[in-house]
Amino acid sequence: MTERKEPVKPKDKKDLDLSQPIDKSKSYYSNVPCFGQLWDLVSRECMVCAANEVCAVFMQENVKKKADDFEKKEGYFLDTTDFYGVDSKMLTWLEKNRGEEITSLDLVEAVKRLAKCRDESACVLFVKRLIKNTDWLSIKGGFVQWLN
Repeated sequence: MTERKEPVKPKDKKDLDLSQPIDKSKSYYSNVPCFGQLWDLVSRECMVCAANEVCAVFMQENVKKKADDFEKKEGYFLDTTDFYGVDSKMLTWLEKNRGEEITSLDLVEAVKRLAKCRDESACVLFVKRLIKNTDWLSIKGGFVQWLN
């Protein structure tokens, strides 16, 4: 019976500990031009690449950074818009600011911020529905008025 031999690992390569943050500059894959830039699950090159998992992590970071930059520049993405719970937050905000003069534009801006929505017409419709369904609020002359 022959004795099993352990695979020989090159001296300059170390095992990556994926439970710790990976420093891209110290990675031995950093000299590959596509690393973290062109990852594609269905391409043959990525399927056979030894670094496809690490590359996917860096690709995710790059895409998230680009998306965050775009969102800061252009406004919220439509798929992040969420009107759930905005009613209660708006009513709480209105009760807190009851003594102040609030315009309908202030309401629309508050809905935009709370719902993470950049569609102004959707926010205007939301404010109209909120005013219609609230017995103690109305808008006259562009200003919010409390009825009781």
